[in-house]
Amino acid sequence: MTVIMKHQWIFPILCALSMGFWACSSPTSSSDHSNPADPSGSGNSSNSADPSHPAEPSDPNNPGKLGIYYYGNGNTWGAALVSESYDNSNSDTVSIRDRGDLYRVGYRFAGWNTNPDGTGDNFEAGSTMPKDEKATKLYANWEKVFPLISAGNEFSTLLTKDGNLYSSGDNGSGELGNGTLVKQWTFGPVGGDISGGGVKSVVSGRDHSFAILNDGSIAGWGTGESGKLGNNAERGIFCTPIRPMYTSDGHSSGLSRVAAVSAGRIQTAILTDNGEYWAAGSRYLGALGNGNHKMQLTFEKIGDNIRSLSAGESYVMVIKNDGTLYAAGYGGHGRTGTTADTTKRLTLNTGAGSDNAMVFTGKLNHTMLLKNDGHLFAVGNNNLGQLGVGNTQTQQSFKPVIDSTGEALANVAFVSLGEAHSMILGNDGTLWAAGNNSDRRLGINGGVIQDKAVMVMDKVAHVAAGYNHTLVVTEDGKLWAAGSNSQGQFGGNSAKTVLYNTWTEIDISSLR
Repeated sequence: MTVIMKHQWIFPILCALSMGFWACSSPTSSSDHSNPADPSGSGNSSNSADPSHPAEPSDPNNPGKLGIYYYGNGNTWGAALVSESYDNSNSDTVSIRDRGDLYRVGYRFAGWNTNPDGTGDNFEAGSTMPKDEKATKLYANWEKVFPLISAGNEFSTLLTKDGNLYSSGDNGSGELGNGTLVKQWTFGPVGGDISGGGVKSVVSGRDHSFAILNDGSIAGWGTGESGKLGNNAERGIFCTPIRPMYTSDGHSSGLSRVAAVSAGRIQTAILTDNGEYWAAGSRYLGALGNGNHKMQLTFEKIGDNIRSLSAGESYVMVIKNDGTLYAAGYGGHGRTGTTADTTKRLTLNTGAGSDNAMVFTGKLNHTMLLKNDGHLFAVGNNNLGQLGVGNTQTQQSFKPVIDSTGEALANVAFVSLGEAHSMILGNDGTLWAAGNNSDRRLGINGGVIQDKAVMVMDKVAHVAAGYNHTLVVTEDGKLWAAGSNSQGQFGGNSAKTVLYNTWTEIDISSLR
């Protein structure tokens, strides 16, 4: 990794899944439980999905017959399509089928390809191909959906296919990374040495953001309070991206590529692709999990064998490779899933089991836990129904999130949590919401709170919940917003400060 820039004690403002072929594949069948819904890098997982390698095809209805065999190739939902036996027709050609109910969160269907990696011949649904004297395998061709999105308290950041970053909204602490402290109503480019592209993903916290670059390094901007930018500065505002430091001597030797970043209120947590947990920022109330209350001004290794992590309001949650859940920091309102007020070191949650896939922390004091089987559990403050457990009572142990019929919500792919609202993305692309609906941040008309998860949209690729607004990207690459636009966080309409609609489409056609 490149040696990073060093800024010492600066206070002034610096503005320089497995495929089922004959039957529906399990939505959570991928053994690594990677996060296809969140390639933004805020999704907490160090693993990435691999294309499946199906066995040689055979038609149970026509054993030994030649034909076309379709494979889902990474689908998170749906049944692989029935094969087309050449003996079923007298024609010299065969018509290529549609995808049926196949879906892959974070991707769009782009036809069928003769190679799993999409490098072979591609066929659109409805096209024809000549019959061949062999069995032909076709794999669903999935293309990643852009933009990738992230939502801070009252600002938003998005990443285009070309690797360029744009931001809009409140900028009083340099949140937009554009070299100014001026609020912005429309998406404008993030500056600094990452302005020319090459960004892989982005995550935004309360008042700071981090980008992961293609080489696995990171750059951060915004408020450097308590050293959470990791640049050896205790405080200061950094209006353009800067490179952090690792360990007290400023070197990053031995640090693997960064796979994910989580931006908490007073700290930043990073997860490397080999499962190491590093952190910088305030240790107040044990927020880093390394045993004391001092500030950590450069990134320091805290733990290893980690598969998922999330940093919240003065606390951190991690899942180890064996599926066990650990927590450290302030446990008020039961947000860590225990009755302990403060835990200085990462401590095992004995009641959470060892079947955990991903963990998500809110921007204030609630947490959600995704199980290996796709069920979702929640804990913490629930005064506005944000846990989706069917009531508004604070929970100090994890309870199942339920839908409007009272059934446990299943087949969950990804979660994004705001201050008091929760957005839940299903493996089939459906979007569910619970909690505070003031400013219509759930995308529902009327301001009534939702104490159960209700479906608000379908064909969703990405979702990001801010403090009081929500961004969604649908499978077709369109950007939608709901909630408050008081600081321009929608990024597309300077005439309206608050849009009291369900969902508003934001024009991003000019962004490249």
